[in-house]
Order: sequence, then structure tokens, then C-alpha cells
Amino acid sequence: MDAENTFFYKKALTGTSIASDVVVNGNGGDAVNELYLQAKLHTAVSSAATLTLTTSDSADMSGAVTLATQTIATTTKKLALRLPKGCKKYLQVTITAGTALTTGNITCALVLDV
Repeated sequence: MDAENTFFYKKALTGTSIASDVVVNGNGGDAVNELYLQAKLHTAVSSAATLTLTTSDSADMSGAVTLATQTIATTTKKLALRLPKGCKKYLQVTITAGTALTTGNITCALVLDV
């Protein structure tokens, strides 16, 4: 795992909305060698949540567009999805939950294979 491609590293998940660090995707565009978003839950979330991957031309993520969403169940241990076409220069992951999360710990990063 490359620190420059890491959204969360052993991040405690508490609250109803947790935004990751912003990852720079080169100059944007689609990679020749496809990347994957991989997430590992070190400890389970206290309630179901949603992982959302967004992309933007701006580092402040203004005008962000959603690329993918994935449900995180209380039994989820790992998630992986191929980075979809249409990535811009910046990427961010947000975890949201209808009920405030009180437990959960996640590492989430871009990787070459899963």
C-alpha cells in the first residue's frame, strides 16, 4: 500500500459522516493499468453505512461527482471495486451512516490488484 494512494489508514469510524484525505490521481483520466479501491475493516461498524467514492477537478472537492457507492454491512470485512472510468484529478472517499457510528476501524486505498 502506497501512502500517497491511501484514503484512510486504520481510521476510527465515529459519527454519521467521515470524509477521507483527498488522493491526487495524477493529471486525471483513466489509467492504462486499472486501479482498485480496496477497503479493509479492522473492526466492524456498529450499524450499516455507505462508502462513496467521488472525483473532482479541484483539491477542495468542489463540484465533486460520485463514481461509485458500496454498502458496508455490520458483517463486512473487506470491500473492493475497480476504479470506474471518468476519474478526474482528485479522489475522495466518504463514509455515511443513518445512525451515528460508534465502532469501526478502516483502511482504504487505491491498489493495483485485489
